Amino acid sequence: MKMHGISRKGLVRDNNEDFFCYDQQRGLMIVADGIGGHVGGEVASKLAVEAAGVRLAQLETASPQAIQPAFDAANLAVLQKAAADSSLAGMGTTMTLAWLCGSQLLIGHVGDSRAYIFQERKLHMLTRDHTVAGELLEAGDISEDQAATHPQKHILTRALGTREECVADISEHVVQGKYILLLCTDGLTDQVSGEEISQLLKKKTDLETTADALVEKAYKRGAPDNVTLIVASGGGE
Repeated sequence: MKMHGISRKGLVRDNNEDFFCYDQQRGLMIVADGIGGHVGGEVASKLAVEAAGVRLAQLETASPQAIQPAFDAANLAVLQKAAADSSLAGMGTTMTLAWLCGSQLLIGHVGDSRAYIFQERKLHMLTRDHTVAGELLEAGDISEDQAATHPQKHILTRALGTREECVADISEHVVQGKYILLLCTDGLTDQVSGEEISQLLKKKTDLETTADALVEKAYKRGAPDNVTLIVASGGGE
């Protein structure tokens, strides 16, 4: 497996509230998008990713049972920091992780950052948005097109650091053959459609070029939000 990550400040942002990390050897990828004031968001996202990473680093192999404890550790880290520093009150963060061990792919998810897998020239979304619009879409009350432009598409219904307990969506997948994994914050998906992402992933370029092309597409649309993503490929050349 090969991995590459990138994070860039949005064109109308003063700071970057996203954070990411990846461990190519362990097959682990995590992205987070912070919320909560000028500095709170960037503190929350970094704390969450680091706390989850530390928790998972204690394990030798991937396990679905390990995902929720990693999110619990991340949630606690954000809550404790906010309680200790009143200037950070109200901060929180999304977090999405992918952990690939052999053919087993584990996804853990809270918020509206996303995980995708691209296989056989098709893009599949592996997460659902924990937003008001996302919940309406899940219930069948609105269409995907309506969700994309819904006035409450950015109102999170679930985030780390906003309550004592935060349950993650956890899913397990079997990955066979060639693939590309993509984890990203909504700074990418708000500006670049799934079809456009798919078209860029179809190009036979290295991961660095692919990542740059995705970010550049968002920048050409104005990039009002920070853009963070990790791409990983495997399963043959």
